[in-house]
Amino acid sequence: MAVVTMQAAIDHLQLPIDLTTTPADPRMSDLTAKLAAAEGAIRQYLGARWDASWVDATTTPPLVQATILIELGELFGFRGDTTSGQGPEQTEGNLSPLVTNLLRRYRYSVLA
Repeated sequence: MAVVTMQAAIDHLQLPIDLTTTPADPRMSDLTAKLAAAEGAIRQYLGARWDASWVDATTTPPLVQATILIELGELFGFRGDTTSGQGPEQTEGNLSPLVTNLLRRYRYSVLA
């Protein structure tokens, strides 16, 4: 189960998709795959800091959901066919600095 709702993903990407339409919009399978990949990347980055109680949009902190949506935007907007000089700066496979800066609060223990 995704921790970000499909409606939140659609709204974030500003896509004109109606989830109640039948048959489903043909972009839904691509969007579903990219949302799963974005969540997987954030889960992997956080590792053991990913809380097992984060099972849906009501239990996952808004900041974590926001980073998943940001990563989704990266995956959706930059599919590997971007011409040189366009798109985000490549970071040798790392998440964007915006995402890592936001998640730093969850990834590292802080002593007070």
